[in-house]
Amino acid sequence: MPPGKPPNCPANEKKTQDFKTQDLKIQEKSRYGLFLPLILCLVSCVSSFPITNNSHIPMPSFPNVTVDAKANIYFDGRVVSHTIHLADASKKTLGLIYPGEYHFGTAAAERMEIIAGSCTVVLDGSTEVLTFSAGQAFEVAANSGFTITVGEGICQYICSFLPA
Repeated sequence: MPPGKPPNCPANEKKTQDFKTQDLKIQEKSRYGLFLPLILCLVSCVSSFPITNNSHIPMPSFPNVTVDAKANIYFDGRVVSHTIHLADASKKTLGLIYPGEYHFGTAAAERMEIIAGSCTVVLDGSTEVLTFSAGQAFEVAANSGFTITVGEGICQYICSFLPA
Protein backbone atom coordinates (compact mmCIF):
# COMPACT_ATOMS: atom_id res chain seq x y z
CA MET A 1 0.00 0.00 0.00
CA PRO A 2 1.45 3.43 -0.94
CA PRO A 3 2.37 5.58 2.06
CA GLY A 4 -0.26 8.09 3.07
CA LYS A 5 -3.26 6.08 1.72
CA PRO A 6 -5.65 4.81 4.38
CA PRO A 7 -6.69 1.12 4.26
CA ASN A 8 -10.22 2.03 3.11
CA CYS A 9 -9.03 4.13 0.15
CA PRO A 10 -11.09 3.47 -3.03
CA ALA A 11 -7.87 2.79 -4.95
CA ASN A 12 -7.06 -0.05 -2.54
CA GLU A 13 -10.62 -1.43 -2.81
CA LYS A 14 -10.27 -1.48 -6.62
CA LYS A 15 -7.04 -3.50 -6.39
CA THR A 16 -8.67 -5.95 -3.96
CA GLN A 17 -11.63 -6.36 -6.30
CA ASP A 18 -9.30 -6.90 -9.28
CA PHE A 19 -7.55 -9.70 -7.37
CA LYS A 20 -10.89 -11.26 -6.41
CA THR A 21 -12.03 -11.08 -10.04
CA GLN A 22 -8.77 -12.66 -11.20
CA ASP A 23 -9.10 -15.44 -8.58
CA LEU A 24 -12.68 -16.12 -9.76
CA LYS A 25 -11.51 -16.34 -13.38
CA ILE A 26 -8.81 -18.84 -12.39
CA GLN A 27 -11.33 -20.90 -10.40
CA GLU A 28 -13.75 -20.90 -13.37
CA LYS A 29 -11.02 -22.11 -15.71
CA SER A 30 -10.05 -24.83 -13.26
CA ARG A 31 -13.63 -26.02 -12.80
CA TYR A 32 -14.91 -25.78 -16.36
CA GLY A 33 -11.74 -25.84 -18.39
CA LEU A 34 -11.28 -23.38 -21.18
CA PHE A 35 -14.75 -24.12 -22.54
CA LEU A 36 -16.74 -21.85 -20.22
CA PRO A 37 -16.37 -18.88 -22.59
CA LEU A 38 -17.62 -21.11 -25.44
CA ILE A 39 -20.66 -22.17 -23.42
CA LEU A 40 -21.51 -18.62 -22.40
CA CYS A 41 -21.00 -17.23 -25.89
CA LEU A 42 -22.86 -19.88 -27.85
CA VAL A 43 -25.75 -20.49 -25.46
CA SER A 44 -26.54 -16.82 -24.91
CA CYS A 45 -26.39 -16.12 -28.68
CA VAL A 46 -28.07 -12.74 -28.57
CA SER A 47 -28.62 -10.73 -31.72
CA SER A 48 -26.47 -7.85 -30.56
CA PHE A 49 -23.39 -10.03 -29.96
CA PRO A 50 -20.81 -8.94 -32.53
CA ILE A 51 -19.46 -11.66 -34.77
CA THR A 52 -16.16 -10.93 -36.44
CA ASN A 53 -16.79 -10.11 -40.11
CA ASN A 54 -20.41 -11.27 -39.80
CA SER A 55 -22.11 -8.78 -37.46
CA HIS A 56 -24.98 -8.29 -39.91
CA ILE A 57 -26.18 -11.87 -39.38
CA PRO A 58 -28.68 -12.29 -36.51
CA MET A 59 -27.76 -14.94 -33.97
CA PRO A 60 -30.32 -17.52 -32.90
CA SER A 61 -31.34 -17.66 -29.28
CA PHE A 62 -32.12 -20.83 -27.32
CA PRO A 63 -34.26 -20.16 -24.22
CA ASN A 64 -34.84 -22.79 -21.54
CA VAL A 65 -32.05 -25.18 -22.47
CA THR A 66 -29.93 -27.60 -20.51
CA VAL A 67 -26.25 -27.67 -21.42
CA ASP A 68 -23.95 -30.66 -21.12
CA ALA A 69 -20.92 -29.12 -19.42
CA LYS A 70 -18.55 -31.80 -20.71
CA ALA A 71 -17.34 -30.91 -24.18
CA ASN A 72 -17.44 -33.18 -27.22
CA ILE A 73 -13.80 -33.10 -28.33
CA TYR A 74 -12.69 -34.46 -31.70
CA PHE A 75 -9.42 -34.51 -33.63
CA ASP A 76 -7.16 -33.64 -30.68
CA GLY A 77 -9.25 -30.59 -29.77
CA ARG A 78 -9.39 -29.13 -33.29
CA VAL A 79 -13.20 -29.57 -33.27
CA VAL A 80 -15.05 -28.89 -30.00
CA SER A 81 -18.76 -28.68 -29.26
CA HIS A 82 -21.26 -28.68 -26.42
CA THR A 83 -24.66 -30.35 -26.53
CA ILE A 84 -27.77 -28.41 -25.58
CA HIS A 85 -31.13 -30.02 -24.83
CA LEU A 86 -34.13 -27.90 -25.75
CA ALA A 87 -37.52 -27.77 -24.03
CA ASP A 88 -39.13 -29.73 -26.90
CA ALA A 89 -36.73 -32.66 -26.18
CA SER A 90 -34.66 -32.01 -29.30
CA LYS A 91 -30.92 -31.45 -29.06
CA LYS A 92 -28.29 -29.46 -30.87
CA THR A 93 -24.55 -29.08 -30.65
CA LEU A 94 -22.83 -25.70 -30.72
CA GLY A 95 -19.23 -25.81 -31.74
CA LEU A 96 -15.98 -24.54 -33.14
CA ILE A 97 -13.85 -25.98 -35.93
CA TYR A 98 -10.22 -24.91 -36.18
CA PRO A 99 -8.31 -24.98 -39.49
CA GLY A 100 -7.91 -28.45 -40.96
CA GLU A 101 -9.80 -31.20 -42.78
CA TYR A 102 -12.08 -33.54 -40.82
CA HIS A 103 -14.48 -36.36 -41.68
CA PHE A 104 -17.64 -36.98 -39.65
CA GLY A 105 -20.07 -39.86 -39.92
CA THR A 106 -23.75 -39.35 -39.13
CA ALA A 107 -26.15 -41.73 -37.44
CA ALA A 108 -29.09 -39.29 -37.59
CA ALA A 109 -29.76 -36.72 -40.30
CA GLU A 110 -28.19 -33.35 -39.44
CA ARG A 111 -28.48 -29.71 -40.39
CA MET A 112 -25.23 -27.76 -40.02
CA GLU A 113 -25.69 -23.99 -39.76
CA ILE A 114 -22.53 -21.93 -40.09
CA ILE A 115 -22.77 -18.94 -37.74
CA ALA A 116 -19.25 -17.50 -38.12
CA GLY A 117 -16.32 -18.15 -40.40
CA SER A 118 -16.42 -20.36 -43.47
CA CYS A 119 -15.74 -23.90 -44.63
CA THR A 120 -15.91 -26.24 -47.57
CA VAL A 121 -17.86 -29.50 -47.44
CA VAL A 122 -17.90 -32.69 -49.50
CA LEU A 123 -20.85 -34.96 -48.73
CA ASP A 124 -20.17 -38.70 -48.74
CA GLY A 125 -20.91 -40.17 -52.17
CA SER A 126 -20.17 -36.87 -53.93
CA THR A 127 -17.07 -35.17 -55.30
CA GLU A 128 -18.63 -31.69 -55.40
CA VAL A 129 -16.93 -29.21 -53.08
CA LEU A 130 -19.53 -26.90 -51.53
CA THR A 131 -18.58 -23.62 -49.84
CA PHE A 132 -20.48 -22.26 -46.83
CA SER A 133 -20.09 -19.11 -44.77
CA ALA A 134 -21.94 -17.44 -41.92
CA GLY A 135 -25.69 -17.49 -42.44
CA GLN A 136 -25.65 -20.59 -44.66
CA ALA A 137 -26.45 -24.23 -43.88
CA PHE A 138 -26.22 -27.72 -45.33
CA GLU A 139 -27.93 -31.01 -44.52
CA VAL A 140 -26.44 -34.46 -44.23
CA ALA A 141 -28.46 -37.67 -44.57
CA ALA A 142 -28.64 -40.23 -41.78
CA ASN A 143 -26.08 -43.03 -41.89
CA SER A 144 -23.85 -40.95 -44.13
CA GLY A 145 -21.09 -38.45 -43.55
CA PHE A 146 -19.18 -35.44 -44.77
CA THR A 147 -15.70 -34.00 -44.94
CA ILE A 148 -15.43 -30.44 -43.70
CA THR A 149 -12.41 -28.21 -44.30
CA VAL A 150 -11.65 -24.91 -42.61
CA GLY A 151 -8.87 -23.02 -44.37
CA GLU A 152 -8.27 -20.22 -41.90
CA GLY A 153 -9.79 -18.72 -38.78
CA ILE A 154 -12.44 -20.53 -36.79
CA CYS A 155 -15.71 -21.84 -38.17
CA GLN A 156 -18.56 -21.74 -35.62
CA TYR A 157 -21.61 -23.91 -36.16
CA ILE A 158 -24.93 -25.13 -34.82
CA CYS A 159 -25.70 -28.77 -35.59
CA SER A 160 -29.38 -29.73 -35.37
CA PHE A 161 -30.35 -33.38 -35.30
CA LEU A 162 -33.27 -33.83 -37.67
CA PRO A 163 -36.26 -36.11 -36.99
CA ALA A 164 -36.16 -39.50 -38.69
